[in-house]
Amino acid sequence: MSYGEAETESVEGGLACLWTAGEPVSSLPGGPDAVGLRAIVQDQRALILHRAGRTAEALALYDESVRQLSVRQLEDGRASGGGRRGDVVDGVDEPRVDQHR
Repeated sequence: MSYGEAETESVEGGLACLWTAGEPVSSLPGGPDAVGLRAIVQDQRALILHRAGRTAEALALYDESVRQLSVRQLEDGRASGGGRRGDVVDGVDEPRVDQHR
């Protein structure tokens, strides 16, 4: 809805919608799911800013989002024992197939 607001009414109105939507997410306790949700909200802010021509602001938000998601991925790896869960093929994480069964 915030993107639609930004495209049809005003960028500031779209960002305000995202701030409203982001408030409950920002109050979530820490953990990988909360980090992922915060990153989604931040990515949406960056998208709106980018579309509005505010590229430097958008890139700063994208950079922070990538940093947060990288930390989340590292934490997920440690929580699961650090082992690989799949192979990356053409940028898509594919489940590994045990061919020895």
